[in-house]
Amino acid sequence: MMSEMQKARRAATAKRCLQGGGPPPTKEEERYSIGHALARAKTVATMAKIAGARWREHASGALMGAAPMTEPKFLKLVKDGGEVLQIPRRTAWTQAFSLRAGASLRWEFRVQSHDLGFALRRRAMQKGGSVEVDVVDSKRFPAGVAVAGDWTAIEPCTVVAAFDNAYSLLTPKRVVAKFSVNDPTPKPPTPVSSPPARAETAYTRRRDLAAQQREMAALSAKLDEAKVEGERLKELASAPTPKATNLDNWSDDWAAALGSGKKSKGFDDAPPAPSTRELLAFLDTYDDGQRPAFPDEVLPTDTFPPPPPTSPPLKEVPLDDRTGESTL
Repeated sequence: MMSEMQKARRAATAKRCLQGGGPPPTKEEERYSIGHALARAKTVATMAKIAGARWREHASGALMGAAPMTEPKFLKLVKDGGEVLQIPRRTAWTQAFSLRAGASLRWEFRVQSHDLGFALRRRAMQKGGSVEVDVVDSKRFPAGVAVAGDWTAIEPCTVVAAFDNAYSLLTPKRVVAKFSVNDPTPKPPTPVSSPPARAETAYTRRRDLAAQQREMAALSAKLDEAKVEGERLKELASAPTPKATNLDNWSDDWAAALGSGKKSKGFDDAPPAPSTRELLAFLDTYDDGQRPAFPDEVLPTDTFPPPPPTSPPLKEVPLDDRTGESTL
């Protein structure tokens, strides 16, 4: 039952709707204003009834709310992605949504004129095909009321939102609606732990230790060799230079040393130098055509080689006039 405060509020709202101002209206205006006031009073009564059960929880787990919507809120709903739907008479508009487990479907709508029914159904498979079960009961909402609600799926499913105008025989309806699906927050990826390092065995430790010892021994041997070589170089550097007097036939006077001494035997019986004539004759042998290099010089004829022999001329062989063959 309604409380006294709710009744007084409803009466005051209806009184404000029925009050008018200005010049006295005509009969047509009075009839129109009375009809408009009655429709407005009915709408306000429905709004008060719905507002009393605002955000009530359904057995299906959905939340439904209704409240009057001002024009700025209505325009904001349209700008934010609201879609204007035209629902013909004696038909219903449906839209299916596939939801994952934990996802929620949220809806907002406002009827432009008259009233319109809304329901949310879940599609399930049974014998003979798929059926639709109501998860939000079908209900008619008046014009000018903002309706909002949401429903969360416990498991993956398909739900169908429906605007029902099948009961209207003559009047099509318009509604501004907005639907959104909110997926559950994904879980952070589980960090993949790296595989544990293989335990080092005693054999591996001994092997590595032996390799290190061998390397150290090789380095120590190289160091000893370097020390020995360094000592040898130091001894050579500190040793005195041998004196020049220790050498045989050594003299400090280098000029006397070069000028004195017995000449080698090969230079005592050297051949005499050739004369100019012999040199010229030698050069003439390299001239082309075996001619003397100097024309004014008369050389003996025996110095020139004899000319090459000439081949004898070919003899003519007489031919037989009848056979054309040689008669020899």
